[in-house]
Amino acid sequence: ISGAGTVGPGNSPGILTAPSVDGSGGLDFVFEITQALPDFADAANSGNDLLRLTDATPFLFALDSNNTVTVDFSGLTPAEGIYLGGFYVDSGDFLSEIENANFQFVGLSGFEVSVSTIQQVANFDGGVSNGYITRFTVTAIPEPGSVALVLLSSLGLLAWRRRGLAARV
Repeated sequence: ISGAGTVGPGNSPGILTAPSVDGSGGLDFVFEITQALPDFADAANSGNDLLRLTDATPFLFALDSNNTVTVDFSGLTPAEGIYLGGFYVDSGDFLSEIENANFQFVGLSGFEVSVSTIQQVANFDGGVSNGYITRFTVTAIPEPGSVALVLLSSLGLLAWRRRGLAARV
């Protein structure tokens, strides 16, 4: 898959299989995530979009800031956890090929997401693959008031400790 435009596997769960992608033309991607930790024993029923790349060189050029990867979580109730979907590569770990892409997350107000890859066995129509998949770890962003309270408490503790040391001298 190459050129400009947007690749989306389809209505979730959608699985699109291709040998490789060439992101050098500004190719973008859209993935829908509707389940946390889906069962890939039957990948078609995983609930999450996959772009399965089967070639030994799945990314002809590493994705960069010209490639937007939109991950849409709006089909589920946002919660902390691990979500698997997006890219699935048969041939090995591909984090270095996607880590510089422009990731956009939809439907996760109040949460932050880290992107990594993990080995995952998946059963596709053509058989079982022991490849790698994109892992999205979702964590809640602490309330600003909570952070301020912790910082204020820490400063108070330091001042009290310092005052106690000064009194001993």
